[in-house]
Amino acid sequence: MLRDALLDLILERGYDSITVQDITDHANLGRATFYLHFKDKEELLFSSLKETVDELAQKLTQENRTGMVNGTNPPSLIAFRHAAENRQLFRVLLTAQAGGTIISRLRTLIADLVEAQVSLMVSADVLPIPLTIIGQHAAGSLIALLTWWLETDSGYTPEQMAQMMNRLNAQPLIMSLMSNSSPKSG
Repeated sequence: MLRDALLDLILERGYDSITVQDITDHANLGRATFYLHFKDKEELLFSSLKETVDELAQKLTQENRTGMVNGTNPPSLIAFRHAAENRQLFRVLLTAQAGGTIISRLRTLIADLVEAQVSLMVSADVLPIPLTIIGQHAAGSLIALLTWWLETDSGYTPEQMAQMMNRLNAQPLIMSLMSNSSPKSG
């Protein structure tokens, strides 16, 4: 209830203007209840954001173990579906300054998963681009598209967004590998 109240208020008025009293009033709870669980609104926000990103990390890691390489559940589809299920929280996460640390953690997680997936398909020494760059690009691209998708309410489904993400990122990489591009430098 506290988390939902906080998110409603952030989206309505912005994070900085909200007080603990506003949150407890919106949740119809007493301040004592708030302070039993959290020391301040920052802790409530961080806890809520961390919980959601941890759930996504668990889904992505679990799917990676079971064979993401077959393409039936690419990381982008898992991420878009999770964001759709937690739309309000992800909107706050991707647009709030307080979410910076958590977004950095999410970007690292996604980059690591992409690197692991690519290295299962091809040896790093034949890649035309360093594996780290591929992972960072895919992670940044996914976070940018998630942010735009959630901010604009574009009407695209998670499946459509994941398909477009794949066309923008995975297909060019595969074509690059097939064309025997010049070897990476550095």
